Amino acid sequence: MRLHDRRETNRRAFQTREARFDCSRLSALVAAGILLSVTVPCPLSAQPSAPEDFTVVVLPDTQNYSALYPDTFSLQTRWIEDNRDELNIVFVVHVGDIVDYPTSLTQWENADNSMRVLDGIVPYLVVPGNHDGPPDYQYRFFNTYFGPGRFGPFDYYGGNYPPDSNQNNYAFFSAGGHEFLVLGMEYCADSFPISWADSVLGAHKNHNVIVVTHDFLENDGRRSTCGNSLWESLLKRHDNILLVLCGHLWPVARRTDLVNGKPVHQIMQNYQTNANGGDGWLRYYTFSPADNVIRAKTYSPALHQYDRTGPNEFDLELRDLSPSLTPTPAPTPRKGIDIQLNATSFLHGDPLTLAARVEIPIWRAFDAYLLADSPVGIYSMGLDGRITPGIRPLAAGVPRIDRFAAFILRRFPCVAAMNGTTWFYFVIVEAGTMPPVSRLSALSPDRTRHVITMDKEAIKVQRR
Repeated sequence: MRLHDRRETNRRAFQTREARFDCSRLSALVAAGILLSVTVPCPLSAQPSAPEDFTVVVLPDTQNYSALYPDTFSLQTRWIEDNRDELNIVFVVHVGDIVDYPTSLTQWENADNSMRVLDGIVPYLVVPGNHDGPPDYQYRFFNTYFGPGRFGPFDYYGGNYPPDSNQNNYAFFSAGGHEFLVLGMEYCADSFPISWADSVLGAHKNHNVIVVTHDFLENDGRRSTCGNSLWESLLKRHDNILLVLCGHLWPVARRTDLVNGKPVHQIMQNYQTNANGGDGWLRYYTFSPADNVIRAKTYSPALHQYDRTGPNEFDLELRDLSPSLTPTPAPTPRKGIDIQLNATSFLHGDPLTLAARVEIPIWRAFDAYLLADSPVGIYSMGLDGRITPGIRPLAAGVPRIDRFAAFILRRFPCVAAMNGTTWFYFVIVEAGTMPPVSRLSALSPDRTRHVITMDKEAIKVQRR
């Protein structure tokens, strides 16, 4: 079976908070003899800090909200948006039964409006429930509103099955110094999507996996018929699965089983039988790698309160996660770096300042280059502060970094040699793999092998 898989990328930086560093200042002489003040980005050699906590939010069955209480649905997603930073929310999953009746356009539009709050804000996936399509309507309306076309533009989205449907899907996020894969499975998956999912999991053995499906547990903690089929034919064969999340029945249930001695927590949460279609209750899981614990909490944005009873607030063992992020063959997406200049036009002697931001975590060994493509040739800045002709790294063999921001050039006086247009390039490549190019314009994360990410900006310098 062909695996439908967008190229895996280092996901957009929803996952890692920005760290700022105090950096040392160096001085160097440019070929023209002008003193250059350099701020070296210290995180290139900084030791990684302890992994921070991060949160995954679960939206249980929303069928009643889509049908009768659309404002409650929107309260949930707006609460996620408002608390993204405070809770470090890195991913959201919907466990299915998005709507109550699969051919009601009003219900799908209500769901679409509520979920669209998260588009481009927090990565999320949805899976279909039994109210969202089968057996009579297949997944026609589900795919109209939540098909591959909706998720395809987002870098975190991994792929789908069948090729024209999003009823099975997967996505990625990075958090706490580790890589995660979220696998979404359709309601009562048969052998074909299970075979597809097996190929996805087999290709990502070093990822920590969260599985989302609609029907998995009975309300007494036993697996349902659909859940047991999925467990026996797929899940118990992969020991990198951390959580299995579901809804369908109500209100809550959970169990833990061991696979190769590793705990797999299986959890059902669904509040649709509560007053007002569910009173807006949602569940969120805060992962604390430093404490080896997952903390489950249940909150209602509609009632502005937590449910602190035992079945709705509890701790789970967080086993040792798969190894820290390692090099992967696919490139980080464009816009992983952003460089900014204090102006675009200068006169000789005007002060030029260049700030660089790496906006994604890079968890592989890499080399960093700060290059100037000037009218008189290509020049490189070294970590020792020297400016030399040709292409040489600013820093080489860096094992890993989180996001950072630093001034690279600070009030550098524009010199006569820069007369005309000069392009500044900040380039990150896999360690030891900078391609031999005669023009920097040939470099591209999309077209040049081993280029992880880069950015460039141009200035014009004129005589006074």
